[in-house]
Amino acid sequence: VRDTSFFITMSSRECPTCCHDYDSEHHRVRILSCGHSQCTSCMRAQFANSRITCSTCRTIHTYDNVNKIPVCYIAEILFGEKDAAPLIPKLNKGICEDHAAYKLFWCSTHKQWICPHCSVIDHPRGDCDIIQIKKQLENDKNVMKLNVSEEIKHLDSTDKEVKLVRDELDKKKKEDENQIKKMKEEIDKLTKLITQKEKDISLVKVKQSKVNTLTQDCKKKKGELENLMTRICDVNDYKELDLEMDKSASIINRFENWKQGLKDEACSQELGKTKKISLFDDVLTGIQRHPCAILTLTCLHTNICHLLISLKGPVRRLQQFTELASGNSRNGSYKNSKIEKIIDKSQPSERVWFKWYYSASGVKQENALCELEMGGGDPFIEGAVYGVHRDLAGFSICTRSNPDDVTETWSIIGHVISGLPELKAAIQIYDPTDIMISRIWSNY
Repeated sequence: VRDTSFFITMSSRECPTCCHDYDSEHHRVRILSCGHSQCTSCMRAQFANSRITCSTCRTIHTYDNVNKIPVCYIAEILFGEKDAAPLIPKLNKGICEDHAAYKLFWCSTHKQWICPHCSVIDHPRGDCDIIQIKKQLENDKNVMKLNVSEEIKHLDSTDKEVKLVRDELDKKKKEDENQIKKMKEEIDKLTKLITQKEKDISLVKVKQSKVNTLTQDCKKKKGELENLMTRICDVNDYKELDLEMDKSASIINRFENWKQGLKDEACSQELGKTKKISLFDDVLTGIQRHPCAILTLTCLHTNICHLLISLKGPVRRLQQFTELASGNSRNGSYKNSKIEKIIDKSQPSERVWFKWYYSASGVKQENALCELEMGGGDPFIEGAVYGVHRDLAGFSICTRSNPDDVTETWSIIGHVISGLPELKAAIQIYDPTDIMISRIWSNY
């Protein structure tokens, strides 16, 4: 027999036929299969020929006797005391609007909550799949737990992705902070160096023009540093920081070059005599057979080429050149001279010359004044590396009184027979003012 004990509603405390309150004796509440209830006394009065008619819906029911009609024990518990308050089921989905009973079942066929009356009248079990509220609660909980579990998995996956991004950002931030720290340390070092150099300049009064030039350089470099510091402080994101880092790398590189130039100048008095350089066997063979000179050119302390020069010309001029080149002249040396500039670079010919040199006593000279003893010739003004793009012309070491006067007659001392392509390539890459003669040797 189906359990219809939940059919009792809040207003069904009394029998609808005799209006007598239900009790546990003569007026025990019994439930007909139609879902309506009556007391036992009224059912006995209406029972005849194994049949009984529902006083509410007039449905005829067949039973062997009245005692076979199920008793609603829950109703007896709920309404055992006359004055007891109606008991609301712990699990319910509200009141059914059609039958004023609690919704205690789920119709999975029609996807809706129903009351006990609905399960008999509108949603009979033969036609619908009816599930009790407790079981449906477990079903809903399982579905919800499954959904939550999927969300947790998704969140775990997302958390891993976020962690990777966070780690990358942390790594990037740390790298940038380290770079900024190094940049600031380098700026501090450069600032200290500039300060020290400014103090040294105040003590060393070689020439006022040089002091003024160096002071202007210091202010310019310091201004670049201050501008760099201001831009770094104003940076708001990593994109701007990357741009400033690229700019600062160029600034720091120029600073390094400038700083090294200052060091070279400060240490010039301690430079020793020119030493022989190591060349390939074919170059050494050429030196053994012919009067030659070898110039080693460097840029930023990087060896860029060896110029092997075949010497020729007046004996006295060759002697003067080799004395200046090797550092054995009483008038000075070309060693550690720097290229001043390149003239007419776009023209078929190009000339590169060295503007200053160090004297034998270590003092920097603007011109190599070597009086010629033969024939009252012009003074030895500057040594220049001269050449044209035509293969047959090559580069030449020569002397003349005024390198800026293209009408002046050149006295050719020799031709560059090795190292020309490397020199041309270096001139295209490096700033000519950074190119230096680091070593010179001659077998003349």
